[in-house]
Amino acid sequence: LGNGLPSTSSVFVGNLSFQVSWQHLKDVMRQAGDVVRVDVLTDAHSGRSKGCALVEFGSAADAANAINTLSGHVLDGRAIWLREDRGAAPPGGGESPAPLQVTPPPQKAPARGPAQALVADQGGEPPARVHLAASEGRVQ
Repeated sequence: LGNGLPSTSSVFVGNLSFQVSWQHLKDVMRQAGDVVRVDVLTDAHSGRSKGCALVEFGSAADAANAINTLSGHVLDGRAIWLREDRGAAPPGGGESPAPLQVTPPPQKAPARGPAQALVADQGGEPPARVHLAASEGRVQ
């Protein structure tokens, strides 16, 4: 915004101990201002902490104060770092950033018959056709 303040009241906190609780982190973040919410990010499968969190402050000024005063703070033996949450909506209910657009890979050529697929896989000529005459038991 040009004034040095984050454009959001949400802060990303990194390098957290895997044992830190949201309650403990909220107590520490209150040193910088009014804390609305703390979410310690966890793995969806194991439930284990990812070592980072999102902290929502009451204002962008409180978020800026946290970034300026608590980055480098040692919490449970680890120096934490803070930055503006890049995925948060701006204050006042503005729109979130546009989602990442993913272009699908080009479609492969349609599958052909088994002999043509074999040729494509082996890079050679189609295999010779073998006909087994069932009544005579011989190859033609």
